[in-house]
Amino acid sequence: MTGQMKVFIDRCTPYCNARHTDNISRAMIKGVAVAVRAGRNREENENLVHTFEHFLGHLNIPLISNFTVEGVDTAEDLKNKPEILKSAYDFGKNLFILLTKDIK
Repeated sequence: MTGQMKVFIDRCTPYCNARHTDNISRAMIKGVAVAVRAGRNREENENLVHTFEHFLGHLNIPLISNFTVEGVDTAEDLKNKPEILKSAYDFGKNLFILLTKDIK
């Protein structure tokens, strides 16, 4: 997890259910986790997704989808792996469908 993400999580502490007893309505808020890493260890990305899901749980925000990519360090890596770009495109497309299906 980057330092910036850790600071973001720490700054959200006042809004966590562990600190407040009031129920802030978050019915329309949904969470998504995206983890991209240069290393090839998928388990590390899965750990990040679980950490973020845990964090969102404290905000009463459901994690509705996640996307992980390993082995990407530069734009050149993506040029050599078009399947990653296709997966990212499909993820975004499916996410859009998922998020807009209840909007009429």
